[in-house]
Amino acid sequence: EDATSQSEKRSGTAEALSHCTKCLGRMACLKTAVGRKETDHIQGALTPDQLRKLSRRQKATIINTITIEPRFGR
Repeated sequence: EDATSQSEKRSGTAEALSHCTKCLGRMACLKTAVGRKETDHIQGALTPDQLRKLSRRQKATIINTITIEPRFGR
C-alpha cells in the first residue's frame, strides 16, 4: 500500500469509529460480532485487531452481560 491509501484507510477507520461510539446499537453490535466470531470489520466501536485481541474472559463477559432487547414492529 502506498502512503495515500494508508492515510485514506486511517481516515475511514476514524470516521467509522466516530460513528460507532455515538450509535445506540453499539453494544448489541459488539455482542453479535463476538458471538459470531466476526473480526473483518469495525463492529461495536472496535477495530478488527481489537476484536481479535479480546481475551476469552472479555468475550464471555460481553456475551453474558449484554442484553439485546427484541425489536417489535419491524
